[in-house]
Amino acid sequence: MINYIFSSITINVGDHMAMFDGTYAKVKNQTEVEILKTLRTALYEVGYPGGKYLEKLEIITAIYQLYRAKDLVKELQRKDGYQYKDLAASLYADIDGLSREFEYLRDHPAIDRIDLAREKLFHARDKTVQLSKNVGVTDGEISNILRDFAPKPNEDLTSYRQKSYRR
Repeated sequence: MINYIFSSITINVGDHMAMFDGTYAKVKNQTEVEILKTLRTALYEVGYPGGKYLEKLEIITAIYQLYRAKDLVKELQRKDGYQYKDLAASLYADIDGLSREFEYLRDHPAIDRIDLAREKLFHARDKTVQLSKNVGVTDGEISNILRDFAPKPNEDLTSYRQKSYRR
């Protein structure tokens, strides 16, 4: 048996390491929180509708994050006894459509289509927030995770699309 000493705490490697194993340390709503974090990264790359033109690297990063979110939602759907499978299936369909939309935009960028894809991404964010609230994630945690992209009361995404001001 090997002993490691971390700040005067002895940890024995062997059968008693279960408390440091990730399978025992999972919170019951960790997958939903990971989906929120993944969509936050995609929103950070893409921004609000009416924003600047997207570079190819930003689109590719958003595609990667959408694939990761899609895998996490699929993991939720596979859980036995998961009571929000319908909402998860709807979210999966939205994210799948978004990933295809951004793949198209990667090769054929157009500002109007980019804005519509951004709006769809915000709708996916709203569904993820609803799913997270259903499993017990608090509003404070959601706001902390999403930061600048947290849902605002009476948010109108179409108001961001002002064609008179573009960079």
